[in-house]
Amino acid sequence: MIGVFAGGDCVTGAATAVEAIAAGKNAAPAIDRYLKGEELVGDAKPFNIKKGQLNELTDKEEFVQVERRPRRKTPKLRPDERSSNFHEVELGYTEDMAKKEAESCLECDCKVAHDCRLRELATEYKVPSVPVKRERGDLPPEISTSVN
Repeated sequence: MIGVFAGGDCVTGAATAVEAIAAGKNAAPAIDRYLKGEELVGDAKPFNIKKGQLNELTDKEEFVQVERRPRRKTPKLRPDERSSNFHEVELGYTEDMAKKEAESCLECDCKVAHDCRLRELATEYKVPSVPVKRERGDLPPEISTSVN
């Protein structure tokens, strides 16, 4: 349907708040173009450089200082409580649980990645994203330990 935009849980099903916010961020440019009467184009995947997934890294020693913690499980109603009502199954975090979960890192990329002219130009000119593979000794020790 023309002029209708959707995102978040109604498109993807139940997901995290971060994913819902991302859907809104992705929809905003399309809505803006639509309201201005401009052509709607597909999403341009932003240029990105990252080290890859943790299990893909060859030098695991690079992250030994980072404490590994599993994600907190969302409290849920017990199955016997679910069968007799229409209450929410996922109860959500307590305030303390939410604070602890928020302490975990959400991203390990460049801190200006979302406000970077170089990234904007690389995306505009469709420069392919590539994972960065570097050896630990590439940078001087004082920089190596501070670079994510």
